[in-house]
Amino acid sequence: MFIGPVRATLLGADPLIAGSMVTARAVTCCLTSFAISRFLTSRNSVRLLFLSTALYFGAALLGLYAANIGMLYLTSALAGLFMVVFSASFQVFIKDVEANETRPLSEVVGIFTFAWCVGMSFGPFITGFLMELGQPVDGVGLSTGWKYAYLAAAGIIFLTFCALIWIYRVTHEHLDLRLAKPSSHAGAANNEKGKPDLAWLGWIMAFFGCSTLGVIRAVFPSGVTRAGMPEWRSGLMMTMVAAFMGVFALVVSRRGEGQLYSGRGMLAIGGIGFAGFALYLLPGAMGWGIMGYAWPFYLASILTGCYSGVVYLYSGFHSLAHPERHGRNISLNESFLALGMITGTLGGGWMAKHHGFYPPFAIAAFLIVGLAWFQFFAHRRYAAKPFH
Repeated sequence: MFIGPVRATLLGADPLIAGSMVTARAVTCCLTSFAISRFLTSRNSVRLLFLSTALYFGAALLGLYAANIGMLYLTSALAGLFMVVFSASFQVFIKDVEANETRPLSEVVGIFTFAWCVGMSFGPFITGFLMELGQPVDGVGLSTGWKYAYLAAAGIIFLTFCALIWIYRVTHEHLDLRLAKPSSHAGAANNEKGKPDLAWLGWIMAFFGCSTLGVIRAVFPSGVTRAGMPEWRSGLMMTMVAAFMGVFALVVSRRGEGQLYSGRGMLAIGGIGFAGFALYLLPGAMGWGIMGYAWPFYLASILTGCYSGVVYLYSGFHSLAHPERHGRNISLNESFLALGMITGTLGGGWMAKHHGFYPPFAIAAFLIVGLAWFQFFAHRRYAAKPFH
């Protein structure tokens, strides 16, 4: 998601085309997750997990041939397809493996969110570093470091496949025993009795919250690259977004499930997101320009990362909370996350192309405020609507 917009910009693409690299990934995420929502279950999640990882490895190797805009679109789209199958299948898998009373669901989702966010945070940093290594000695021409980045991705995916084999060997006896019992959902249903079924509210936050994240991913890397910021610095800022997504999601999850049913809590989270996007606007408002001071962007990366981490935690938790429809719900959640990313990347890219770097961040800031107040009133209205 970092190399696509940056490399497209270096190849001469405008902000809309550069941002649409993330859109291509989001489109296949959306379509694929909607399709697998009809058949993803606890029984086939492991099979889909291994298949998607193997195909994702092939897509990373295909990236070695992404020397033009068309191939960048193709590799981005394939990455989205295989990644969403992996993500949805893995979330069903971990809920089934962790199906006991010793670890709350919020903590399971929080650990998962922390793990993939921190993992993803290394992507922009590694890519920026490798692209700097690949700079021509004479300073003329494009970097060849993008090939190193795709090779690194392929290597990481291969290690992931090996790790999955080990994880399955450790857990398959427990998992097979649990799935062999038809009544295994009964205990979960009793545990959820009296709690509101807020999967739909999680999907609303997934869409609008991920739209604001899409603005960052589409507009920020290409915009600051065009302004002359080194790839390593913009990569570090994007790394901070992903890292704080994971850290803050884990912190919130450890405070208990009550935080994810609190209207006041979500209003406070919205305040954090608004402050983050306001900081993206600060250099323009003060007349400093994009290259004037870096600290507002670093601080904005931290706060928007914290907000986005709760977007994934909140929507994932409420989608997995249902004792019987978690496979369908988490797949639909991935669809809404992808739809939000499509909206944010396309809308943000179009806005940046026609109106400049700052307006997309202003719209995102006010969108977060509206969403936070909607969640506040929705939690008060539907607090007593149980699962059915």
